[in-house]
Amino acid sequence: MNLGILTGAGFQSSSRWTAPPLGCIKLNFDGATFRKGMELGAGVVARDKDGDCVAWLSRRFDRMGNAEIAETLAVREAIHLAVQRGWRSIIIEGDCATLIHKLQASEPDFSVTGPIVADI
Repeated sequence: MNLGILTGAGFQSSSRWTAPPLGCIKLNFDGATFRKGMELGAGVVARDKDGDCVAWLSRRFDRMGNAEIAETLAVREAIHLAVQRGWRSIIIEGDCATLIHKLQASEPDFSVTGPIVADI
């Protein structure tokens, strides 16, 4: 997926939620592991400048993995939601600093999450 179609797209890591600017949607994502890593989950909440929820989703993945893979799948779901809704100015926010760094980096990611990051 090419983020170039999402003008103003940015990734943030924050411990406290703040409203996005006018005309922008903020998507908060989180990943989870279940059954000792045998299942993964993803959640996304999209909010407008007033903090009103304009969309949300949750997904379960029947695959093995760890928390970082779950977070990576969650951010991919957030971006897919933004594309489906036609949002062009977005901020994507999550609490996995390692993943945020990978998404902002220009060099390739050769870790286990690399193929998912490359898909984004």
